[in-house]
Amino acid sequence: LFIDTKKGYMDRFRSRIIFPINNATGKIVAFAGRIYNSDDPAKYVNSPETPLYIKSNILYGLDKTKNDIIKNSCAIIVEGYLDLLQLYQSGIKNVVAISGTSLTDQHAKLIKRYCNNIYLAYDGDDAGVSAAIKASYILIKNNLSVKILSIPKNKDPDDWIKSDGIEPFNNAIKNSLETIEFQFKHKSLSNSSS
Repeated sequence: LFIDTKKGYMDRFRSRIIFPINNATGKIVAFAGRIYNSDDPAKYVNSPETPLYIKSNILYGLDKTKNDIIKNSCAIIVEGYLDLLQLYQSGIKNVVAISGTSLTDQHAKLIKRYCNNIYLAYDGDDAGVSAAIKASYILIKNNLSVKILSIPKNKDPDDWIKSDGIEPFNNAIKNSLETIEFQFKHKSLSNSSS
């Protein structure tokens, strides 16, 4: 929670909304802070990694959503804390978020304990599309079935649901694409980044 500086201890999360990060059993292992009412260039600040908090082993929200993931036989993976919270409060509860990092093999192994079917709902910008394609191959490598949602350009799930409601998101789930088809649809992006 604090940073030791030359001037003394300082609040790591000052002027930020705090998100407790729990492990799969519900124990708080870290915190994330999102900036508000400020022009701070660091949108998010996370606790540093510790023996208890290793980003690649944590899926945000899993402690609350794992039963819904099991019940629905699928999980929706989003990038951000607010994306997860917006979906959850809109009634979609089989959702988890990666915790300020790229999706890893450890994430894939963790989610595989609860289901085999994954929907990736990453941001609609170029970086989000590229990250979704990369994440999908990691999930496939770990024998998970993956589909990717097409999110409107330059929106994230949180913004999209706030502006248009939950129905377009539900339609995006129904119309989600398998990795190759999604990558082909965005081939100009994947060609320029390779």
